Amino acid sequence: MTGNGLVIAFTLIYLHQARGIALPVVGVLLAASAAAGLLVVTVSGVLLDRLGARPVLTGIMLGQAAGQVLLAWAHDAASALPALLLYGATWAPMLPALATVIGGLTPDPAAQQRVFAINFTVQNAALAVGTLLEAAVANVHHPGSFHALFLVNAVSCLIFAAVPRLLPTLHTAPARKEQRAGYRDVPAHLGLRLVLVASLILAFTGYPAFDSGLPAYASVEAHVSARSWPYRSPSTRPSSCSPSCSCCASSGEPGEAAPLPSAG
Repeated sequence: MTGNGLVIAFTLIYLHQARGIALPVVGVLLAASAAAGLLVVTVSGVLLDRLGARPVLTGIMLGQAAGQVLLAWAHDAASALPALLLYGATWAPMLPALATVIGGLTPDPAAQQRVFAINFTVQNAALAVGTLLEAAVANVHHPGSFHALFLVNAVSCLIFAAVPRLLPTLHTAPARKEQRAGYRDVPAHLGLRLVLVASLILAFTGYPAFDSGLPAYASVEAHVSARSWPYRSPSTRPSSCSPSCSCCASSGEPGEAAPLPSAG
């Protein structure tokens, strides 16, 4: 996850500021990436059941590595589209595949709760560390800095692709003599339907706001340096401040907008 943290929050900045792609076009590209993930994740459960978690997770990580390499050398919308489609198609099913592997390694239900909680905490901490490292390296005036970050993430994906084969045997729950259920029976549970709806709402409003909306606002509207915006947040801005006031604006890199002069 540290490798993903190196790029996930700066992809919009890379495409818009380093590659000069118009912001609305970047929005369409990122939306297409998310749509690809939404389509692929619907069949990932079937693949996990038919093929097993190990080969599926390995294939996902290899696909992510290829997407990162393609994105490192993308120079316009046409070359960025296939890279983002591949990355989106492999990012979304990675989480359920990883959860399946963790569940197979910890068959005890009591232990599973603790393991999933620790995994969630470690993943978010790794993303934060990766974002801070990227902020120290990324420079919109030198696309090569982004090349290095994307390629480092690709290498981390390749390393992780070898991990599933090194894990011990995954345990599965013993089969019970119950009536066979299909995927149509899953959404018949009212509680599960509510969880799915709530998850979709959060996924469509929460992650995009932090992964795309916040970088766009910070870099385009608030004129915050690409290197400093991860350390700053619109939520910390005083309510009386404007986006370009002298106490909040930043011009840490050449060529960025300077703060507006104060009146009088």
